[in-house]
Amino acid sequence: MSNSIFSITLMPASEGDCLWIEYGDAASPNRVLFDMGHQSTYAHVKQRFEKLSPDQRKFELLVISHIDRDHIEGALAFFADPEPLVTFKEIWFNGYRHLAPADMESFGVKQGEALSGYLKDLGPAWNRQFNLGAVVCDKEGTLPVVQLAGGLKLTLVSPTRAKLDALEKEWAKECLKAGIVQPETFMADPAEDEAYGAPDINLLANEVFTTDTAVANGSSIAFIAEFEGVSILLAADAHPDVLIDSLGKLVAGTGAGKVRLDAVKVSHHGSSHNTSNELLALIDCPKWLVSTNGNYFKHPSPSTIARLIKMGNAREIVFNYRSDETAVWDIDAIKSQRNYTTLFPDDDQQGEIKVELLPKSNVSPSRFDHDPDV
Repeated sequence: MSNSIFSITLMPASEGDCLWIEYGDAASPNRVLFDMGHQSTYAHVKQRFEKLSPDQRKFELLVISHIDRDHIEGALAFFADPEPLVTFKEIWFNGYRHLAPADMESFGVKQGEALSGYLKDLGPAWNRQFNLGAVVCDKEGTLPVVQLAGGLKLTLVSPTRAKLDALEKEWAKECLKAGIVQPETFMADPAEDEAYGAPDINLLANEVFTTDTAVANGSSIAFIAEFEGVSILLAADAHPDVLIDSLGKLVAGTGAGKVRLDAVKVSHHGSSHNTSNELLALIDCPKWLVSTNGNYFKHPSPSTIARLIKMGNAREIVFNYRSDETAVWDIDAIKSQRNYTTLFPDDDQQGEIKVELLPKSNVSPSRFDHDPDV
């Protein structure tokens, strides 16, 4: 289809995630919304809703990857809006009911787990593709695959049941941190202690890797989205061990050695604890997307960007904010030496940047079912 589109727009979400996806017929595309950032992000999202014609205000899917406040607050604002403007055919979110044993009736901390409170009245729209149960990968089985209307194929790569079980034990604490239940005081996690300067890519890329242990991040819903031969990994804040296991399943028996992707939205805003060299060894991808303004945690980590360049063979790195942490990678001498480019939004569009992924209309097989030498 020569008039097909496939695009992802990183929305202004401060240090969080909000991804607006369009695919299909350019004149009347299908849409998916992946996370909704902070409460302030919803104002930007609603402005985009308002620009849609009434017949375009039904989305295929809303994904709320996990309960961290920089991913979920905007969704809470949306559901609290008396005039929400759009509807979603399906919503993916793992609430407390999907973590705890089936005979438990509680929806969460002090019956105040707000998002589940909104979603429980939606009936089959909540996790419909997973029989109303958890959006989860079976560690021993094949990865779940979901086909959305309009031809978008989603291959789930996170979370596992073990990661959800870990979150169940920490649910109360994580809900407080996420702002779902308002505590009297809130303390953010300490920022990553990393110094910024002229980047030494070799040194940074080979820093000792320590993995993310935050249980909320480990529960992240993440998937590979494919449309007309083009694919993107939306990694949310997923743990590297889960992604490594899932991507290993995709290449097992193919002889390819790597999963070939057209783009990757980097896990956890480029944290040093989520993108390891072991993970990058499984991915062949030229374009990497980073969503963060660097607030609180000074993301992206220099070691992560260095790994993308050296080990991930990045040819383009897309940032939705220009910050102290991202501008250092926009130095012409370094880009020329390492053969990569950067893409930033215009000064008056900080936080929002659209990435077009050109559909390969003549490619019908899955990206994971071909000879790597073809």
